[in-house]
Amino acid sequence: MGKKRSEPKSMRNARDEDAAVEPQAPGITEGGAGNAGSDGDEQKYWPDDYYECPICSRMVSPGRDEVCEHYQAATWDGEVMWSDDADVFNEAWDRLSYLGQEDDIDLVLTPDSVGILSAPEKYQRLLTAAFVDEDRTFWIDEMSTAYRETEGMLSGSGEDCFHENPNRLREIAAELNAASDWLTELLETRRRDGTDQ
Repeated sequence: MGKKRSEPKSMRNARDEDAAVEPQAPGITEGGAGNAGSDGDEQKYWPDDYYECPICSRMVSPGRDEVCEHYQAATWDGEVMWSDDADVFNEAWDRLSYLGQEDDIDLVLTPDSVGILSAPEKYQRLLTAAFVDEDRTFWIDEMSTAYRETEGMLSGSGEDCFHENPNRLREIAAELNAASDWLTELLETRRRDGTDQ
């Protein structure tokens, strides 16, 4: 068996230098297409699907799942998607939406239909009625402190939604679940007693 040929010293040095260079984040490369920005005197370029978070200015790309803490979810043609928080929100929304289709829902949620309520119960009724009356993307738009409109290649439109409070979408989901709990109890009580109470 012949002797193994040694790697030229110049190639070894180049390989060692390459290994010592830390990989850069996507899009932070010299040259190439993309959106230009600056960091000191160094010019950096990002792919076209990156942009600055409207709150913290970090470069994000929700489609690549590279986002900051302020990113809540994306809306697209009436759907809420592209985040774990969106999944939590959708589950809570679907639960309340199902209850909102009950035959006697209007009898429960109209102001004159429910009997004597405490102040927290009155607030809960108003909140629940508001949730039931709107679609899911309305609440995403309402709770967003900043958003960026997006467009599809062929059709459709949506928004990437951000909030100063990173937990805001989960808080909305918690309010939806509280509304569902309240509404479920109220419907069961009304049907059991045969009253509007």
